[in-house]
Amino acid sequence: MEFTKKRFVLQTQSEFHHDARIKVVGIGGGGGNAVDYMIPELIEDVECYVANTDAQALAKSKTANKLQFGTNTTKGRGAGFNPQRGREAAIEDCQNFIDFIGEAEMVFITAGLGGGTGTGAAPVFARAIKEHNPDILVVAVVTIPFSFEGARRMEYAQAGASELRDSVDSIITIANDKILLGDIPLSDAYGSANNVLLNAVRGISDLIVRTGFINVDFADVKTIMSEEGLAMMAHGSASGEDRAQRVAQGVLSHPLLEGIQLSNAKGLLVNVTASSNISANEYKQIGEMIQNAASNAESIVSGLVFDDDVGDEVRVTIVASGLTLPEDGSLGAVESSEQDEELFVEELHDEFEHFHMESEVAEEETVTSPFIDEAEDGTDQEENLLEMSQVPSILKNRGNLRPERQLNGSAGT
Repeated sequence: MEFTKKRFVLQTQSEFHHDARIKVVGIGGGGGNAVDYMIPELIEDVECYVANTDAQALAKSKTANKLQFGTNTTKGRGAGFNPQRGREAAIEDCQNFIDFIGEAEMVFITAGLGGGTGTGAAPVFARAIKEHNPDILVVAVVTIPFSFEGARRMEYAQAGASELRDSVDSIITIANDKILLGDIPLSDAYGSANNVLLNAVRGISDLIVRTGFINVDFADVKTIMSEEGLAMMAHGSASGEDRAQRVAQGVLSHPLLEGIQLSNAKGLLVNVTASSNISANEYKQIGEMIQNAASNAESIVSGLVFDDDVGDEVRVTIVASGLTLPEDGSLGAVESSEQDEELFVEELHDEFEHFHMESEVAEEETVTSPFIDEAEDGTDQEENLLEMSQVPSILKNRGNLRPERQLNGSAGT
């Protein structure tokens, strides 16, 4: 499908409403907390779900749609910061998860990577959705841990993000280190991360389901978000004098875009939200500044949503897709103080296998995981291998995913 890049010219268009069914699913503790944070802010047309191995955490969730999975694997006690256990739990209840979320046109999967359940289960469930219905647009919006949380947790997160990249249409990674700015209380740090996750989900979903002055077709969003490569997002707001210029400058200089060459993006999605008093010149100025920064983008799609509740404020969310990895190979992680904590996702991807299946003795096949070497409970790799008979057909190799790679290295340090 061809798009014009000149979509920022304000044009009269009758208001209409999209019927695309959009669902947000929080996996694990971090994902569940994020969804709970989003519920008051998302419009009713976006349905929220949480899935967790931890029965106690699930009981505390504000979300009406809850799924406890992997009870045979975890006994309802969570995955214990062991991604392999989280993965096994997801495989155990894969079909139950598909039945749980039902049909949709778009599914956001949100998780905090680096722990057990979200890191291990999110790629399994994402892959299951695409196997169930390849037409569903699956977008992962995940966080990378703070560097002070340790090298092992960061390594798990990078490996999980790399595996997720093979399982979804698009992945937006949010490095917590990049949003921990100034002297904000540590207790507010995770709230800041949840707010960024909210802006990413809301910025995309509002373009599709909210009535706007300039609407965006779901097909347009799907094309942008299906661009091969990474996706990054930024959000900003401004009010008062020169608000259009200031909000555009704020978005383009957002910490989450640090190290990202926006000019290399293949696609760009722009959501401008303002009250009905926004002028044509303001909208055009925002569009032109962003378009100039993303000068090589093949597809730029922008929508304008009217919301008089924002008052004098103008909010802008951009999602850039089709990006390549930064030169350091990381998915937005800030370099830690220790040399050995600098991780390179491409190298990890070469070492870690994604749902690799190989034939063993007497045609008995096993599946390995990027998280298996020496698990935190002390078991070795062989003890963690799952027999092929336990793996549902829904998880077996899909031709439209990346070729699986042989496990050559270790996930542990």
